[in-house]
Amino acid sequence: MIRNTYREFYPGKPIALVGMPGVGKTTLGKLLAEFFGIPFFDSDNMVEKAAGGLSVSTIYEQFGETVFRSAEQSVIRRVLKEESSHVLATGEGAFLEPQTRMLLLENTCTVYMCAKPSHLADRLSRKARPQLGLPQLDTATSMTSDGRNLALEKLLEEMHEERDKLYGLADVRVPSDQGSYDETLARVLDELKLHFHII
Repeated sequence: MIRNTYREFYPGKPIALVGMPGVGKTTLGKLLAEFFGIPFFDSDNMVEKAAGGLSVSTIYEQFGETVFRSAEQSVIRRVLKEESSHVLATGEGAFLEPQTRMLLLENTCTVYMCAKPSHLADRLSRKARPQLGLPQLDTATSMTSDGRNLALEKLLEEMHEERDKLYGLADVRVPSDQGSYDETLARVLDELKLHFHII
């Protein structure tokens, strides 16, 4: 059970969750927003709404990553301007873009949600994910007899090696693969209190 004393503080600025795909940013973000009683936003959902309901996958396939990243930065900039207090779950590539990263670092408290690649592979669905560069993840050839997707695990390991240093520029770092979401929420709150020197 999370102690009620946590409710006595709020960082006073938006909280942005960054990290790899499948790390739980959306789920944890909703819990964090509910805990503080502030709005929750998901940048992927905002891009889809701005694109008239087109899915992230469709935007990637039809218009390419450059168009998607531009739209992503635009919706993030807008929500930061319009909502002073909120929790924002960002797409896995948002924090990797220099301008978007600077926008988040300057205007939010950034939380790097991290997890082992093997754990992420278990969480991710085996459907086409062009933004991961592996549209063939739904084929049986990628699966082992125990249900592991070796192609996905390998991709996530490579992504983690490339991205960990950039994600690590966030204000705080919290593992999301060590217990329940409630336990992860408690760890996030602990790290926020430490970051803002709240006793």
